[in-house]
Amino acid sequence: MKENVLTLYKNGQASINDVNERSNNHLQCFVGVLVESLDHKLLTHEVVDVAISMIRFYIETGLTCEERDATLYGFGLGRMVGYMDTFTTLAKSTILLLPSGSKTTDQSPRLVSYIASASDPVVEDVIKMIPYADPGHFFTQIIDHETCVEKISPVAKAILIRSLTDLESAIRLSPESLLERTQGLTVLHLSIGWPPGLSFLLGTNANLLLDTPDDIYKTTPGRLSLAWPFSYAAASHCVESLDLLLQAGCSLYPKDPERGNETGALSYALEVTSTERAEVFARHMARRRRELFALARSNIVRIQSAFPPSWY
Repeated sequence: MKENVLTLYKNGQASINDVNERSNNHLQCFVGVLVESLDHKLLTHEVVDVAISMIRFYIETGLTCEERDATLYGFGLGRMVGYMDTFTTLAKSTILLLPSGSKTTDQSPRLVSYIASASDPVVEDVIKMIPYADPGHFFTQIIDHETCVEKISPVAKAILIRSLTDLESAIRLSPESLLERTQGLTVLHLSIGWPPGLSFLLGTNANLLLDTPDDIYKTTPGRLSLAWPFSYAAASHCVESLDLLLQAGCSLYPKDPERGNETGALSYALEVTSTERAEVFARHMARRRRELFALARSNIVRIQSAFPPSWY
């Protein structure tokens, strides 16, 4: 395909400066066609390699996906995340992150990450899709361009650039920032794609956020079941982070902060994750059950004395 495009450019049949009626260049059009026509079953390592090679080619020719004025061309995207308008090429590409027919692919984040490297640093229209991929894919561009709708704290920045040294320094200077949010995300949500950082944070006061949902659910109906740190780890296929959160004791049955009812978070996490991650859930649930049984057995006399014989 690359050779065919080069031939068209050399023969003057096409130009790198061409745009369509929506002012989208060849890179944006390629990603659009890729998203609209590519079946999840075809997202093999080899196919993604070819797609990335083509995107790299367009980037090397000088094309980008900068679309700050593209909000007139949004379209609805609603599978599993509630209705949202997607305005940019990057936002459109995030549909590849969604499970299709209860099937997931580890290749989708790799492809979307590469598209993000060529995209305008805007997160307003991709924020709802962040659970399905490492937040760093989107936020790194914002840091590089020093543009954001809100200030990014030193702690959040250290997490996103994957620097334990910077993270430790930022926490020493401003320990209270551990409990601050970035775009509605806690530091645990931000570190899902970085297991070493998540492990470190769970040893600090950030562990108080273990059962704290993101703020995105407040503006997206039906989103609460995907709002928890362990939900992010399951949806983004990060087995190490999922293992860390479950080992740290996160609740698998978190309740709605406002209504107090269960959110169905575990069922949803199992629906959007892979078999390998489901096995992590099963292993930790079995461990918790054994520990609960051992605790009950060691306190059986105390338990029996607390209830009259007629109760058992």
